[in-house]
Amino acid sequence: MATENPPPTPLTQSKEARAQRLHQLRALTATHTQKQLSRAAIERKYGLSASTLRHWEEGYGIGLTEDGAKQAIDIYQQEHIACSFSWLMEGTGPPPQRVRAAQERPTPPKPSDLLNTRLSECEYFKTLHPEAVTLNVKDDTMSPFYKPDDVVGGIRHYRAFISDLIGKDCIVETKTGNTYLRRLQKSTVPGQYNLYSLNPNTKVERPHEYAIEVRMAAPVVRIWRGKKW
Repeated sequence: MATENPPPTPLTQSKEARAQRLHQLRALTATHTQKQLSRAAIERKYGLSASTLRHWEEGYGIGLTEDGAKQAIDIYQQEHIACSFSWLMEGTGPPPQRVRAAQERPTPPKPSDLLNTRLSECEYFKTLHPEAVTLNVKDDTMSPFYKPDDVVGGIRHYRAFISDLIGKDCIVETKTGNTYLRRLQKSTVPGQYNLYSLNPNTKVERPHEYAIEVRMAAPVVRIWRGKKW
């Protein structure tokens, strides 16, 4: 009687086979609204060198190692792709698949169908880039440049790339899960940042945040003005 999961063979365990499966895994990041993540995008988002990923995907040297496989699985799990270690390294078990499909972004609207409203423009902006993010301005901390009822949009940056945004106005998500619109500045604490308000007369009780661990920062590249402008 045939087994459900055949045992691995030298062919399925070869570095070339591992490379092919790893490449297949990255292909699953493509959805109906975006292309698959590039190696450069994975480096920006997760810190895995694009050169290293290329070597693994093309079977250079010894190919994908066990530690490398664990790192890749962790990255793709954050992209909502379920994959087992045994499948990636040996080709056994069920193949990987996307999860939480119901939460994928909707099909981007056709430009001819877009209504001339902030909502439709913001949604269309999000379909143009897989790392786009928007934020509704709710207080006066960044007035007069950004006022309550404005909406701002940017492209997410992660890890070491956040330091490139020093001095820029950013949508910032902290390690604790808070989200702010603030000017990003360097902190005296390595790996942490200060978040500054631009309005000296703000009514917010704590307009500045110091020595904050930042998970993501998106420099403002779009502004949709509120009704009061």
